Order: sequence, then structure tokens, then C-alpha cells
Amino acid sequence: MNDSPQALQSLEALHANVTDAWSGALLGESRDVGDDVRVMSDDGLVRATEALARLQRSVQVLQARCAAELAGRSRTGDESDVAKKHGFATAERLIVQATGGRYADAARLVSIGEATSARRSFAGEVLPARHPHLATAFESGAVSLDAADLIRRFLDRVALRADRDDLGDAEMLLVERAPVVGVEGTQRLIRQLEAHLDPDGVKPREDELRSARSLKIWQDAAGMINLRGAFDPASGAPIKLAIETLVGAELHAARDARPGFGAKASSAASGGQGDAPHLDGVVAEDRSIAQMNADALADIAWLSLSSSDAPPALRAVTVIVRVDGDDLASGEGHATIDGIEHPVATDTVREWAMSAGCFAAVHGRGLRASAARAIAASLQRGSEGGAGRS
Repeated sequence: MNDSPQALQSLEALHANVTDAWSGALLGESRDVGDDVRVMSDDGLVRATEALARLQRSVQVLQARCAAELAGRSRTGDESDVAKKHGFATAERLIVQATGGRYADAARLVSIGEATSARRSFAGEVLPARHPHLATAFESGAVSLDAADLIRRFLDRVALRADRDDLGDAEMLLVERAPVVGVEGTQRLIRQLEAHLDPDGVKPREDELRSARSLKIWQDAAGMINLRGAFDPASGAPIKLAIETLVGAELHAARDARPGFGAKASSAASGGQGDAPHLDGVVAEDRSIAQMNADALADIAWLSLSSSDAPPALRAVTVIVRVDGDDLASGEGHATIDGIEHPVATDTVREWAMSAGCFAAVHGRGLRASAARAIAASLQRGSEGGAGRS
């Protein structure tokens, strides 16, 4: 007979499942965690991970229940206040000390616990949880703490403006889909449901996001130009689409250029006969996605500066690079860019001038003035031939 409190019996069962999954996954003698996971079978390692996740969700349910009760006992304002008796201003502060976590995590435990626990009326009558469908799913471990918090905040946010039946249907849909689509998928679904349940709130929420848009640009001590920004959906959509389109095109081109990818590339590489030979490494894409995103944004900026359709203010400016004529002729030395503190190599100036909308201001030091003008004119003619990164 199991003498453990009923609330802990399911936890003990899950702990036993972890033990069984862990032991069954081992292909050798158990020593410590590091050695154990290294000798587990592939399938056994997956089963152990899943068993631990189920145990974690069950522990979080109990933590949320305890947190909600602690919060309730810490709002009396008298000598019975539990948090104050232990030297804390609030129950959340007490929980932070107990868990070693963040205040936001403690507040989340309290909020989830209160939203999914049974309540009592002023007359002492037991009432169902504020969000009963969420309570059932969370209690069973079907919905994680993170997903439950997303759902709880959404339901509380729209409760005063949405029809009660519609809100109940939305709650049922979310707890049904959350285990399938995960936290990110739940967030996407919430956005669509919120627009449906509270159509009058779409514009205010959009205005709030738009008012928070920002873009900061600065140069650090190493010479890097840093950008940190946040864009509302309407402002950010064209930026996101343009960069993703350019990066996607380059990834497809790199893929098609590899042996065995793309009939067109294979046919061109082999002359239409036999297997494609090993292609030169020059066509291989060795940049990270983050680097490709940065290059795409730079390409868009170059195109804007050199386009005849650009706004008048952009058509009136150009990137000014100052370089010594002798250095430019030899390809050695360095150049400076107006508005940028860090110097660049002369070879970089040559690439820019031949492929993008920049103007090289050539200074003849030991070089004859006529030769300096000729070099500048040659580079300028090259820059008029197109825009973009070489």
C-alpha cells in the first residue's frame, strides 16, 4: 500500500518511469550522468529525455499550486502574512529565494497556479478554476508551463471584450493544439485568435508596436558598424522580405552549383556529357546566414544610393572614399570613408568603385595630377555600370 500523499503519487509514478527509461537505455554499467548518457542507445536516450520532461511538467504543476497558495497567504496584511514572517515583501520574493530563479519566473508560477486552481467564493463555496480547460490540460502535463502562461495571459487579456462562449471555444482550441504545435506555434495561433475575438483591438495593438519601433546605429572601438533595431509588422515586412529573398536566391545558387544538385548546373559543368566534374570552390557558400543577412542589407543600401528611382535626398548623396593616388595605382595602402572612423584597404575601394555607387576622391601626392584624374575617371565609369556587392 502506498502511504504517500495522493498529490505526490503521480509524481512517484513518473519518477519510477524515469528510472525504468534510464536503466533500459544503458548499454553498460551505470557510473555517473556523463558516462550514462554517453553509453545510452539512441532510442533509449530519447525515451529518457521524454520521461524527464514528463516528470518536469508534473513538478511544475506542484510548484504552481504551492506558489498560488503562498501568494494567497501572503496578502493578509497582518501577522499571519507568510512572506513577511520569513522576511520577504511578497510571496514572489520568497519563491525566488527558494528556487534560485528569476522574479519573472516566480510571478509566472503564482499566476498560473491561481488561474488553474479551484477557487472559493466569499461564502466559502468551492468554485472551478478561472480557466477550467487550461487547468485540466496543465494538471495532466499535456500543456507545458510556458504554453500555459501564454494561454493564460491571452485569455485574461481579451476576457472583458470577447464573448464568453467564443472565449471558451478559444481556450479549448489552444489547449488541444498547444501540445502539437509547441510554444511558438501557440503564440502564432493566439495572434490569430486575438484578432478574431477582439477585432477592435487590432489597430491599437498595431499602433502600440509602431510607437515602439527604433533603429540605433553606431561604430564600436573595433570599427564595426552596429545596428540594433525593432520594427512594427508594417515597417519590418519589406525589410524582412527583401533580405530573405536575396539570401534565399544566393542559397539556391550555391546549392545548384554543387555537384549533384540542379540539372542546369550539372549540364553546364559537364558540357552536357557524363557526370559533372568537381566544381571549383569559388562557387561554394561559406558564409553563415547571419553574414548573408548583413551582406543582403548592404546590397539593398548600395542599390538605394545608386538608383534613379530613389528618393531625392538619396539621389543627392554618395559614399565618399578618400584615397591617395599612388596607393590606388599600386593597390596598397588604405583609404578613409567620410563619416566612418575606421580605415579600409585600397583593394576594397577598387571593388566598391567598380561595382557600387561610391565616389573615390583621389589625392595625388607623388602621382601626377593627370594620372590621378584618369584613375578616378576610370573607376567612376566602372561604378556607373551597376550596383551591388562584387
